[in-house]
Amino acid sequence: SPNPRNYYRCSTNGCTVKKRVERDIDDPSYVINTYEGIHNHTSPSVVYYTAQDDDSGRFFVSGFQNLCQRS
Repeated sequence: SPNPRNYYRCSTNGCTVKKRVERDIDDPSYVINTYEGIHNHTSPSVVYYTAQDDDSGRFFVSGFQNLCQRS
């Protein structure tokens, strides 16, 4: 597929929330984020960058509030 999906899950132990990220089929400049489930914990407001960070703008999020994108 020219627009593969990426799957993520909440990093909090016991939380089953999942996130799917994919490009729009009709307009690949759009990204579609789909969330499944409800978090079963309070919201941390911390964004962690991992050793896998690069200039693509990807980052790992531990939590679901106060998210920011790297500039």
